[in-house]
Amino acid sequence: MARFPLFLCLLGGCWLWACSDPIDESLCDAQGRCPPGKTCQDGYCVDRCPPEIGKCTAGAFRCQSGNREQCNSDGCGWTIVEACDCGCVGSACVSGLCKPGDFRCSGNTLQECAVDECVWETVQQCADHQACTRSGCKSCPEGYRPIRAGAFTMGSPEDEAGREYGESQHRVTLTNAFCMSETEVTQAQFQARLNYNPSSFPECGRTCPVETLNWHEAAAYCNRLSDLSRLERCYACSGSGPTITCRPVAGQSPYACEGYRLPTEAEWEYAARAGTDTAFYNGDIEHTSCSPADPNLSAIGWFCGNSAESPQPVARKEPNAWGLFDMAGNVWEWCHDWYGTRTTPITNPWSAPMGAVRVRGGSWSTDAKSCRSAYRGYNIVSYRSFTLGLRPVLTLH
Repeated sequence: MARFPLFLCLLGGCWLWACSDPIDESLCDAQGRCPPGKTCQDGYCVDRCPPEIGKCTAGAFRCQSGNREQCNSDGCGWTIVEACDCGCVGSACVSGLCKPGDFRCSGNTLQECAVDECVWETVQQCADHQACTRSGCKSCPEGYRPIRAGAFTMGSPEDEAGREYGESQHRVTLTNAFCMSETEVTQAQFQARLNYNPSSFPECGRTCPVETLNWHEAAAYCNRLSDLSRLERCYACSGSGPTITCRPVAGQSPYACEGYRLPTEAEWEYAARAGTDTAFYNGDIEHTSCSPADPNLSAIGWFCGNSAESPQPVARKEPNAWGLFDMAGNVWEWCHDWYGTRTTPITNPWSAPMGAVRVRGGSWSTDAKSCRSAYRGYNIVSYRSFTLGLRPVLTLH
């Protein structure tokens, strides 16, 4: 500290004092520096870390008010680096089973993630005639069965009798529940909606499946169902009657459409199997041709071994476990999506329009191996046959 002389003269006498220069240590020096523990702010030296902020070890972590915080690089104060949904313990977020506020379906039970515990809690148990969706338990229209979301192995094992190319097994997950018609569309239903009957076997009767319709007509029928229910159309069509042409709505996943549509190939096989992994939903295949007639197939479907060379009225054979009739035989059923081959796990698969469209289920004129759940047929969209029909579905949102 600098010192300098100070003279004081009173009444003819003078004294010499040695005084110090009082420096204000609350001020920053010319270079903006301050003593240790201080920082220069607006020309004044202030505490580097005020008590209300708090000192800490730079880079350290802590839990505070359910958040994970890190000490700032200057060792002063904390910054939230992660908001912990399920709480914070020590210096890390707790890993919960779910995110609070989320919903899911477990089987046919609607569950919500609890805010405090971050575990799933039951909200609603859906009835047998309902399917669980993330927005609640949903029922299907009359004549339709609820098909719950789930996963299954699509395709057939290598040792399945009658197995053909393109049936490689792979895991498929369907995240949307949907409704599927209990039966193939009948001649009476098609006539009532579109005012004509394209069938080659009108004498079979009103309860026989409609047939001899191409993919365009099948899509148009689905659109008509959507119109009657005031739902979004899943197909863009032009023309009318047997000459109508249709395409899936551009840029839209079939699973997202709110209206009626044809099932994707994955949905069809999932529904046909109804939780089984055998050739037919009631067991294995013993005979792959028409004769001798396969006993399992004979119990559930019409094929060349028992049909008397004609389609038969719907719902005369045993349904599968999910209440669907004639998923094997009677008439082939048009699918929504185009030909494609997959061998790896996939979620909500579908193929964009290109080439041939899948048909599934076999028919009254085909052999037993073609009626297996895994068998994959295909035709061009303009093709008509007295063995081709349809079965609509409706996604539950």
